[in-house]
Amino acid sequence: MPEITYVTLSDEFLHIKEWAYHNKMIINEAKTKEIVFRRPSPKRLHMFPSVDGIELVDNAKLLGVILQNNFSVEMHVTYILSICSQRFSA
Repeated sequence: MPEITYVTLSDEFLHIKEWAYHNKMIINEAKTKEIVFRRPSPKRLHMFPSVDGIELVDNAKLLGVILQNNFSVEMHVTYILSICSQRFSA
């Protein structure tokens, strides 16, 4: 169960943007994605983006590792095997 909070995700994202501005950093909102991690379940939940203008995704690549919202490693393993296959053929 999520913690009870009175701060919306939009307010928290605004706080992060303000922090970045004060620290002379820029957040590229066109490249910013939202991923919600959840337990694997047979039933698919339909979720809507929590922050306007930010795309909600099922997976994200971070430092070469593919993270999936259901904690599965299937996409990452498939990706690594395809790279190995390509380099082995070369």
